[in-house]
Amino acid sequence: MAGPELMVISAVMSAAGQVAAGSAAKSAGRYRQQVQERNAKVVEQEKLVRHHQTGVDIVRFREQFAATEGTTRMALSKSGVRTDTGTGLRILMENAQKADEDIATAFYNAELGQRTLDEKATQMRLQGKLYAYEGRAQASASYLKAGSSLISGLNQASGYGKSP
Repeated sequence: MAGPELMVISAVMSAAGQVAAGSAAKSAGRYRQQVQERNAKVVEQEKLVRHHQTGVDIVRFREQFAATEGTTRMALSKSGVRTDTGTGLRILMENAQKADEDIATAFYNAELGQRTLDEKATQMRLQGKLYAYEGRAQASASYLKAGSSLISGLNQASGYGKSP
């Protein structure tokens, strides 16, 4: 085989390699995006589980509080303190107020946790979009390089690239 034919074959092979590299970069970017989307969905599931768990925890807390409140009423009654007026009523009201504060704190902390998980899922999705964009950009660069390699090789093979 003569020199120009080898130059053409070399240029075509180089271009084909660049096209393959571009396709691979694009596929890798899409795959990485899919992984990030999956991770974001896992985080959203975790958010739902935590939300449910907060509800369960508050129900348990209220049940425990009711039991404690009953024990407190009984202890006050046994010691001769009335629970509908005065000190007995004040004790029960303070306990109820503290329980309400604890429940409000639990809801607040749960909401903060949910917002954090929402932000985490959003960040994962944005990272996935960035991966897909990078893959497309790498593919475009590879396609341009393939075209350039092909034109350069054909130019050299045709004799136009030779010095006089």
